[in-house]
Amino acid sequence: MEKDRRKKRIRTHQFVLVAMLSALCVVCNEICVHTLPLHAGTAIVIIAGLTLGKKSGFAVGCLSRFICNIFDGQGAWTLWQMIAWGLLGVVAGAVFYQAERRKNWEPNPQFLSKKNFLGQWQEGGILPVICVLFAWLIAYIVCLLRFNSANFIGWRLYFYGAIGWIAGFLLNRKKLPVTPFTMAMVTFFSVFFLYGGIMNLGTLFFQAMVHQTTKSVNMENLKLLYLSGAPYDFLHAICAAICIFLFGDSMVQKIVRIQTKFGW
Repeated sequence: MEKDRRKKRIRTHQFVLVAMLSALCVVCNEICVHTLPLHAGTAIVIIAGLTLGKKSGFAVGCLSRFICNIFDGQGAWTLWQMIAWGLLGVVAGAVFYQAERRKNWEPNPQFLSKKNFLGQWQEGGILPVICVLFAWLIAYIVCLLRFNSANFIGWRLYFYGAIGWIAGFLLNRKKLPVTPFTMAMVTFFSVFFLYGGIMNLGTLFFQAMVHQTTKSVNMENLKLLYLSGAPYDFLHAICAAICIFLFGDSMVQKIVRIQTKFGW
């Protein structure tokens, strides 16, 4: 009975923390929408996933995006945005070490790494970056061989980059420690490939709904959307990465302190 009560109490604390992070995400996102486009809301979704796990990260992303659109406008795009933000939390929970606890409630030493910048780069962060750059190089060479290098900034940037990104984590064979560099790196590539890739695909279906025809749902229009969406997705990714690089470490430590206090 006492064990069941403890589990229920821990579960309640976790729900409260998810709700608090969702509220903070909404506030930060709305401030950034109307002031500086730092995309702090996206950064908080990543932080929620890497500290609370995949399920909580997905919950924070979906709930926050739904509430944000109450202020920004609901529509057919809401579901796509909710899924895209939720998956950012899932990816963060999957690729990072979790804040596991021992009996004395000490943080996992692999979770909060305090190495210098060079150490952070070498400790798991370099391989995914190299794989992405190598994949982009292959994509550019393919474009050159076809005498059409202008199309490199388009669907190839997403497709080849995503393959290199996934291959980098598979070849790494271990999860990443939580450092400013690794958080910024994962944020940039996750937002660009995952969020941008999903929303460009969603836009194709938005257009079909607006024109009430399925003739516009084809590969040529999808390629045009990836071409036109690349600058915005890059800006979204780099701003969120800068935000989490500057403020992510302190926020992660505060969340870990809350987890330690309540013992879950």
